[in-house]
Amino acid sequence: MKPCIPFDRKDCCPKDLFSSCEPAIRTVREEILVLLAGGWCSLLDISKSVGIPEKDAQEHLEHLRRSLRGKGGLIVSPPECLSCGFVFEKRDRIGRPGKCPRCRGTHISSPRFRVDSRSIPGGLHEKT
Repeated sequence: MKPCIPFDRKDCCPKDLFSSCEPAIRTVREEILVLLAGGWCSLLDISKSVGIPEKDAQEHLEHLRRSLRGKGGLIVSPPECLSCGFVFEKRDRIGRPGKCPRCRGTHISSPRFRVDSRSIPGGLHEKT
């Protein structure tokens, strides 16, 4: 594979110059989609893998949930209180809850996310 060659914008460059550039550029949401297609991830896993703060990862997941609604959607494993075992099944928010409604404990597992690989656009599978 040929390396990317910097060029001056005023110069004309061959059309195939950018087709050989590696790595392929993806948006943050595309990176998150590919990551979630590989298996279950928490917000912390996503933020570390993509290199963004957890709060930004949460906003991207909210957008992906709306975008993928009719295509299999974002699959969420709900958070659970590690003290009493209460499962937050009816929670609509993506982030981790602050307190358990049953025991008022704050030791709560993070929700985990994944997407069905069939809901990812075709072009994202080939790029690695």
